[in-house]
Amino acid sequence: MFKNYFVIAFRSILRNKSYATINIAGLALGITTCLIIYLIISRELSYDKQFTNASNTYRVIRHSTDASGISKSSVTPYPAGQAFKSDFPEVLSTQFHFQFRSLLTMQEEKMNVGNIVFADSSFFDVFDFEVLSGNPKKDLAQPGKVFLTEEFASKLLKKDAKHFKLDNLLDMEIAGIIRTPASPSHIKFNMIASRATLTPDIGKQFLGFSMDQWGLKSSGFTYVVLPSNVTKESMESKFAPFVKKYYNAEDADREKYLLQPLSDIHFNTELSENPGSTSTSSSILIVLGCIGLFILVIACVNFINLSTALSIHRSREVGVRKTLGAQQGQLALQYLGEAFLLTVIAGLLSVVAAEWLAPVIGNFLEKEIVLNLFGSPMVLLFLGSIILFTALFSGSYPALILSKFNPVKALKSKMSQQTHGSVPVRKMLVVLQFFIAQVLIICTLVVSSQLSYFREKPLGFNKEAVVNVKLPSSEPEKLEAMRNSLMASGDVKDVSFALGAPTSDMNFGTGMYLTEKGNTQRYGVDIKPVDAHYKDVYGMELIEGRWFTESDIKIGNAGRENSKWVYVINETAVKTLGFASAKEAIGQSVTIGFNDTPGPIIGVIKDFHAASLRQEIKPALLMPFNMAYEAGIKIESNNVSAVVKKIEEAWTAQYPEYLFEYTFLDQFIDRQYREEERMFGMFEIFAGIAIFIGCLGLYGLASFMAQQKTKEIAIRKSLGASIGHIVGMFSKEFIILIVIAFVIAVPISWFAMNQWLQGFAFRIEMSWIVFAIGIVSTLVITILTVGYRSLRAAAANPVDSLKSE
Repeated sequence: MFKNYFVIAFRSILRNKSYATINIAGLALGITTCLIIYLIISRELSYDKQFTNASNTYRVIRHSTDASGISKSSVTPYPAGQAFKSDFPEVLSTQFHFQFRSLLTMQEEKMNVGNIVFADSSFFDVFDFEVLSGNPKKDLAQPGKVFLTEEFASKLLKKDAKHFKLDNLLDMEIAGIIRTPASPSHIKFNMIASRATLTPDIGKQFLGFSMDQWGLKSSGFTYVVLPSNVTKESMESKFAPFVKKYYNAEDADREKYLLQPLSDIHFNTELSENPGSTSTSSSILIVLGCIGLFILVIACVNFINLSTALSIHRSREVGVRKTLGAQQGQLALQYLGEAFLLTVIAGLLSVVAAEWLAPVIGNFLEKEIVLNLFGSPMVLLFLGSIILFTALFSGSYPALILSKFNPVKALKSKMSQQTHGSVPVRKMLVVLQFFIAQVLIICTLVVSSQLSYFREKPLGFNKEAVVNVKLPSSEPEKLEAMRNSLMASGDVKDVSFALGAPTSDMNFGTGMYLTEKGNTQRYGVDIKPVDAHYKDVYGMELIEGRWFTESDIKIGNAGRENSKWVYVINETAVKTLGFASAKEAIGQSVTIGFNDTPGPIIGVIKDFHAASLRQEIKPALLMPFNMAYEAGIKIESNNVSAVVKKIEEAWTAQYPEYLFEYTFLDQFIDRQYREEERMFGMFEIFAGIAIFIGCLGLYGLASFMAQQKTKEIAIRKSLGASIGHIVGMFSKEFIILIVIAFVIAVPISWFAMNQWLQGFAFRIEMSWIVFAIGIVSTLVITILTVGYRSLRAAAANPVDSLKSE
């Protein structure tokens, strides 16, 4: 019986090749999209699942409350690591420092290496990465020991070498190899070095600041593993006495320690300070999942519409089969088999397409996306489920319609499209198709507009023609020699040495208060150590007071006391401190938590964006300080490559033992919006797929209508109807359906994108133009698709059509 069903289904496909091709193409695109999206989502959901204690592992986070509100951070002061071990022996805890980038020197080989973890042996008790060789328990307790990942070790030219230097300061010995993690984790590293290497003196040279300060935010990530008899809430209740014990009285009232589940880390964009990885919003995954389902639904709708439209041609077949004794259930099963056969063919094509597309999409998203069909039972199960769901969803209604035909009417050829009520259903399904397509188009346009706003909005400084170069050290004589060499080239306008550019990933956060009011009214502030040239290099606007001069005292050591500091603040800091105007702030003394050193405000600059436009502008305080981690070089030449070459020569003359690396400030700022760029790219791709599948269906329906109305078209032409009139007759019905879809799509897409825009402190206003473009573009695509097919029908010779009738 089933063999007979298969033969009948195969013959039916061969009889209707064009419609079968449309159905298979649409279904294959839909299943491919679902498969790719499944691979993306499953990878994101697998973060940190590989650890034995994943379900009861937590990261310690801080909530700091001041007069300006609550600031949240996932990093803790360095002393907290040891304090947790001594104060909470009942739980397993570990803390590590994360170094984003350092120079590795192994004999004559030099390379910049990122993502270095400095940890003790407890790190592997919490995170059980597989160790291939070495003894972390013993080796990570000793200074100068390091474990490399397999992948990073393979990149080293000197495979047999065991020693190297980091930043020409730390002598390291390779103690073992760690298997490169197969599953993703929020901790991304190339090597794990012993934390004992960072002694107080060495640590200060390597990091640039002292490691024993509780009041200074640092990059220490602290984790705990709770035993089964300790709850998250009971552990958090012990943190208040802990904070009071180690913080001074004023800070203790503002600091609150909490626990963040390990499973929450990758999806928490609010606490995005992660060691070497970026967070992913869970809402993005939900949107992707919905898009995949919607595109599959569009493909299924094509199948249903074309199958029900073609059912009129199969009425005689149904009549004969019922006359010969076929039951309704048998007929329904036969036509479901046809749907299943088409879906299986589409599924096989989708596997081939997904195999090719997965690495392409992975490269675009900067993630490893691989289709391992037979190596992953879950992928195989998902593919089978999608094929079964698609076959049932797309085949059930047509099978029901066909199996219900009246055999007498069918044999007398009195069946019409109207008799089984499928036309209203088809119209509703076309509306559904284009509702989904228009939602995707509108969302794509909104994301595009927001990205354009990012690129065009003034940032409070000039990002153009500025080259940023990392500095290995900040000896004043080397910096001055480098500046003189660059200025003598004639292609450089000015040079600044500072902690980082106005928008930078190098920031210190601490507290600030008016000296005369004391520490009771403390506000959060971002500190930027700068020099006298900083304002001119970055084109920042001074609105009151003066800028730093060369004669202003430079503080050379963060631990030095009794030094006179002077400060420049931004407009937001002026408002935060309670001043009515920038002028009123000049001369007032503020104290910052950076060694609690007071100093007068000598200037106020216009607000600038120190972070991405997702965030509000925070209070900022600039200070003259020789913490020069980066050179900002303002160039004035069209020959950029030649200028960069001169910069490299000047830099290498002072730091011959290091590797030269540079970036353009505008490119760095653009990279802050990679997530939005990727989202826009994905929306573009999926909106295009949705429109293409929808057009396939429209073309198929228009072809069927043209075939059904061959005689009507010929009679109309004989009576003088123009080609334009006939094309309009075909297009009118679809245009009405698209307008209905648009009316439904507008409120839903407006609500969805308005919610998305709320995640940005600076955002566009939703404009009617976006919706107008959405409806116009859909109408144009529809008219072109339907118009092309109806034009062919209208241009046919009416004599031939009437003769055939």
